[in-house]
Amino acid sequence: MITLEAWIKVNFGSQKAMEEDLGLAKKTIHRWSNTNPTRFYSILPELMERTGVDPVDIINMVKQREIDVMAIEGNRK
Repeated sequence: MITLEAWIKVNFGSQKAMEEDLGLAKKTIHRWSNTNPTRFYSILPELMERTGVDPVDIINMVKQREIDVMAIEGNRK
């Protein structure tokens, strides 16, 4: 399975381009990706519409990113 970060690059080019395409504030995608990936669920319909990716695939990428973030945060403590 592709990572969330790679998926963003493949489908939008960059986090900044994704924010612009979705009308999100600057650094929103960076913040969500690094602190609370489940926030991506709030834009799931838009992600499906723009990329044509099955929602289950997006959910699985977000779940994996959440595991990664928890592991990274656990190592910082």
